[in-house]
Amino acid sequence: MRAILALAPGPDLSEGVRAALALVDAPRRIGPRIVLRADLAVADTGVWEPAIAAVAARWTPFTVRLVKPEILRDRMLGLTVGGQSVIELQAAIEDALALVGFPDRSGVSFMPMVIVGTTFDGLTVHQLHAVAGAIRDQFTFPIEFPVSSVLCYSESADEYDLPLAAYALQG
Repeated sequence: MRAILALAPGPDLSEGVRAALALVDAPRRIGPRIVLRADLAVADTGVWEPAIAAVAARWTPFTVRLVKPEILRDRMLGLTVGGQSVIELQAAIEDALALVGFPDRSGVSFMPMVIVGTTFDGLTVHQLHAVAGAIRDQFTFPIEFPVSSVLCYSESADEYDLPLAAYALQG
């Protein structure tokens, strides 16, 4: 089993995204979240979990600001993040994982966003654009939400699955 590390918005945004998808009969497979790192083996939790817990212990809770819906390459709809906090947290996680032997992905281009839907989930390009329009109609941007933990989910978790673990930001 694989795990992802992510930040998750509260239920208001989740419900709004679900409603926007329902307007165009688009499927919903994952809960809205900002993925910080994917493809971590749950079997290796004993190696990577202490590194993540140490990063979280140094970070102070912060507010995420979502600035707009954006469609990337007609494949993915996300709500893009403004500011540097998420990027800096992800970089700290990557550095910590590299120190315990995981591949260094710090050079990988990263646009932090709350993933709303993708063509990989069965949405068409038309549905992506329709959902983006519904989200623009439903929400006033920017949207802000507090973050107090890095969450660990099963990579196959659907929108109703709870996190496997939470690493509190304590700095």
